[in-house]
Amino acid sequence: MPRIGVAIPTKNRADLLRETLICLKDQTAAAFEVLVLDNDSTDATPQVFAETVGDDPRFRYSKQDSGVPMLRNFLDAMEAMPADYFMWRADDDLSAPNYIERLAQALDAAPEADLAISALRRWHTETDEVKLIPMPDFPAGDAIDRTVHLLRNKRPTWIYGLWRRPALVHNLARVGDRYPYAWAWDHLLMMPSVLAGRVTIAQDTWFVQRIMGRGAYELANRERLAARQLYARICADLLADIDVPPARLPALQAALEFHLDDRVGPLKKLRRRVLKERLLATLGLRRH
Repeated sequence: MPRIGVAIPTKNRADLLRETLICLKDQTAAAFEVLVLDNDSTDATPQVFAETVGDDPRFRYSKQDSGVPMLRNFLDAMEAMPADYFMWRADDDLSAPNYIERLAQALDAAPEADLAISALRRWHTETDEVKLIPMPDFPAGDAIDRTVHLLRNKRPTWIYGLWRRPALVHNLARVGDRYPYAWAWDHLLMMPSVLAGRVTIAQDTWFVQRIMGRGAYELANRERLAARQLYARICADLLADIDVPPARLPALQAALEFHLDDRVGPLKKLRRRVLKERLLATLGLRRH
């Protein structure tokens, strides 16, 4: 089995999947395997896979017996791809031809790293605008400075980087069962590695995130507030397991709070919105 495995969870997105498969077929990496895990699609996904992949032995297709929740399909895809280096690929995302090769080289060069990431290109399909988001250079300083920098620049697309499988399994064991929301699940899964500073950057390549509207997994204000509060508790537990000099702890906590507001939900705004909704609901009941 190749040491690099790529898993594509998909459901009813045959046209987008075609482009993703072509992108992966054109990768410059010497040896890797791709699994498409079909979450019981009713469109032309099997036909598109067969037409696009042909007899390429690097690609295989599997289908769930019945539809499962989105996160379950992601996890099943990982479990079915037991490579040492593992990558998820969304069925609508793309990358530079050397993406897998460069990320593997970055992990090889940083044996302490759990995850290799790259620069990002965000493609807004409605306007055809492409925005390059480069990876900022790490500041000179110690491991805490590196972690603060990661927290303040964290992107959800990093989850589609290249993982060391044991590290990913460890992160899932730490946080996977504690957080039931799809919202910000990607960020939380990366958090043990980010807080420990075990993320490395691949140069001269990029990941392409296709933006096609708002996600179907967004939460109402009350649920989002609950998700943020739970996310914060889990992060506090993770932070307690890290040896941080007391004098550096405030900087790390401030960076974590910035991340929570920026990527999970702004605490003060969410509290105000939930309070307003409760007041309006109470007034509505009284009028009736």
